[in-house]
Amino acid sequence: MAGVDLLPGNQSTHIRQSRLRWQFVRRATVLVVGCGILLATWRRFGVQGIVFPVRIASGSMAETLVGPHWLVTCAHCHFQFSSGVDHPPADTGATCPNCGFSHNRLAPNELRPGDRVVIDRWTYLWRAPSRYDLVALRSPDGQGDWAVKRILGLPGETVAIREGDVYINDQPLRKSWPLLAEMAVTIHDDRHRPTDATADSLHWQPGHAASGWHCTADGYNYASSADFHSTRVATHAADWDWLVYRHQSGLPPPTISDVDALWLDNDPYNQSLSRPLHRIHDVLLSFQVRNPDQRPIAVALTTNGHEFLIAWRPDLRQWELTESSEFNPASTNESSGQQNARVLYDWPPGENRVTCQVAYCDHQVLLIVNGQILIKQTIGPSPPTHLRQPCAVRIGASRGSLHVGAIRLARDIYYTPAPTVESRSDSVEVLGPAQYLVLGDNSPASVDGREWGPVSMGEIIGRVVRWQR
Repeated sequence: MAGVDLLPGNQSTHIRQSRLRWQFVRRATVLVVGCGILLATWRRFGVQGIVFPVRIASGSMAETLVGPHWLVTCAHCHFQFSSGVDHPPADTGATCPNCGFSHNRLAPNELRPGDRVVIDRWTYLWRAPSRYDLVALRSPDGQGDWAVKRILGLPGETVAIREGDVYINDQPLRKSWPLLAEMAVTIHDDRHRPTDATADSLHWQPGHAASGWHCTADGYNYASSADFHSTRVATHAADWDWLVYRHQSGLPPPTISDVDALWLDNDPYNQSLSRPLHRIHDVLLSFQVRNPDQRPIAVALTTNGHEFLIAWRPDLRQWELTESSEFNPASTNESSGQQNARVLYDWPPGENRVTCQVAYCDHQVLLIVNGQILIKQTIGPSPPTHLRQPCAVRIGASRGSLHVGAIRLARDIYYTPAPTVESRSDSVEVLGPAQYLVLGDNSPASVDGREWGPVSMGEIIGRVVRWQR
């Protein structure tokens, strides 16, 4: 046919054979490359695979992740706490951090294995580690062990630890509220009262003899007292009728103390660890309120050289935060250091309980009501240590009646100086372009970046995810 060129039969056959050979070569190349990738992946991840489970073997990340431990229920107040095997209790028994009862016998059935976690070696193939990630890494001490820590410092940052807080580039590192709540260490939980407790022996006490506060089985009732009744709007400390927390240390064995007792960073997990104790200033308060008549309620918090009043005013339908020695909600005065914040809030009608949480942590004040962050205020520098008053917490009312219960006090992690004598002497770490600073949550007992210095990306094995406890 015109316009069509036909190839001889032997030439057509040769072209088809060439095409088949090239197809074979391409497929063989893909197979070889694929096998190479599989081999490299196998050598990178080994028998464990990309995701694999392990048990926590030490208490350096307690209470976030715990190693082998006793799960103790106090025989006196029924508060439950963990006590690690790394620093076991004395022969007389474990001391309860809530009530101070020091003869909690350790039964064999109370010994628990470490938390089970999953090490995810996949995530960091696609992204860099983030701050606060829990990571597994090869211990830089050269012994070949693996360790689990939390990332605090990121590449290129300058990291310092001052008075228990972490500073990044000379600014305090401020955790989010969910992370603060997750990492909090209980100081006292009023829901767990000793079986022989009397109203006079409880940690929360009326501020004066004429107070309208009275202890109940599930908390504290307030009713305006005839001897203490403010007809004006409560704007000063003297206008409030206070329920006062009187601190009593459970560890070491307690002594009854007054409202001015120092709050220290002792904890129940490291029962026999001998170490210096440090004065804390990061405090978290949580409580529930029944306030059907929508009466004023307040929290007064003294810590780290600051005095705060956080109050709900029904006349203005708003929460107010005021910092001042007089709790005076006047306009902000920068020269006197006053800091104020206000937010509208309608109190829920009826008998429904409202959960209020107030925190001073990482140089910020937070107010959370029913899970919603209403106030988040950054706080300026604190005065010198010798001018700071001990921590103090009060819950106030001024008129009408209401009920407060489920009161719990906690503290943030206090990052201590490195725990061993041979530790690094410098307090500031400058991280390189691919370096991270990792710390353990159980700071007094953790060997971590305070001694090792920075770790590189090559030393990080993967991200750690809790599986089950």
